[in-house]
Amino acid sequence: NIQNKGETDSLKDKEKTYSILEDTNSFNSLIVVKNSSGEEIKRISVARKATKIIKSEKNQRLFVLCGGYFGSVWEIDPKLNQVVRKFSTAWNPTDVALSQDEKYLYVTSGKLQKFSLESDVLIETELPSEVRYLEAIHVLSSKIIFNAINKTGIESSYILNKQQNKIEKYNELVSYKKSTDQK
Repeated sequence: NIQNKGETDSLKDKEKTYSILEDTNSFNSLIVVKNSSGEEIKRISVARKATKIIKSEKNQRLFVLCGGYFGSVWEIDPKLNQVVRKFSTAWNPTDVALSQDEKYLYVTSGKLQKFSLESDVLIETELPSEVRYLEAIHVLSSKIIFNAINKTGIESSYILNKQQNKIEKYNELVSYKKSTDQK
């Protein structure tokens, strides 16, 4: 299994492995697709600063989080090995996760963005005034919990009240750095 220099986050399914490659010869990040033998079969160009890949079990699509000033999430169809849709996000997105029913894509940054995967509708949720930015998102059964950094630099946890589309303080500190429960 050959790994390219600069490969970071990766996701493996039954037949293929998808890895993020920060290529110094390219402006954009690349998703390197390898077969089960570890041989490279394709490179898929996405935006700059790709940081995370997650997979929808429902429709088998991949979602690649790309950071920086022009944040985005790129949807890849693994059957075609190509990008099929791009979501433009807020600046410097920090994490991405799918809702438990996989109907929504959540992206965290200085705000919470919820993208409908069925209708492309975007819902933005205002952060509590004491929160500087959301650092990580965790989908745990029916709860959506966020690690946040407040304006004094202290980490705390918040939960999404789905009925009111409001983020509220959560009593337990969730100490995951980036959600790993979705890989």
